[in-house]
Amino acid sequence: MADVKDKIYSQYLSEQKRYKRFVPILRYFGYSMLILYLILLFTQKGLPPKFFLLNIYSIYCNMSLFIIYEYYKVPTIFQNLFSDDEEIVKESYWLINSKRNEIYQNFLIELYGKNYKPEQLSFDLDEIKKMILSLERSDWKKIGKIYFTVFLIVSLLLFYLLLPDEVI
Repeated sequence: MADVKDKIYSQYLSEQKRYKRFVPILRYFGYSMLILYLILLFTQKGLPPKFFLLNIYSIYCNMSLFIIYEYYKVPTIFQNLFSDDEEIVKESYWLINSKRNEIYQNFLIELYGKNYKPEQLSFDLDEIKKMILSLERSDWKKIGKIYFTVFLIVSLLLFYLLLPDEVI
């Protein structure tokens, strides 16, 4: 039983670590492409129009933050509460309940900012499930995987288009 708890908790920590890593990386990509575009725009004479794609790409990277947020909006530990396996539900809720300040309060802050209601901190299993169901979620895990694949293809295509003609 402790093995299931450890696995669920380590999965939660891994998810949160990835989420907190992806957001700054996307922001870095977005802003660095914008800065590169502006540097090229003001320092190069006769800049080829293809470099305008850097500006579009920076907007694309910053808009991707919405997908990342939605993908990680409801961590797996909370999705486990809807599992058919009673042990997973029980262990997930036990972890959420035993680490309310770390897991549950962080979840509420991510959803509502500092505007969550104090009484939400004392929600039981059924109330947490109702709150999650009220979020009206699409299948963001599937959408996120498809989007990430498209993002990689677009990124590779953009960098290929921006390669100097001498290199190709």
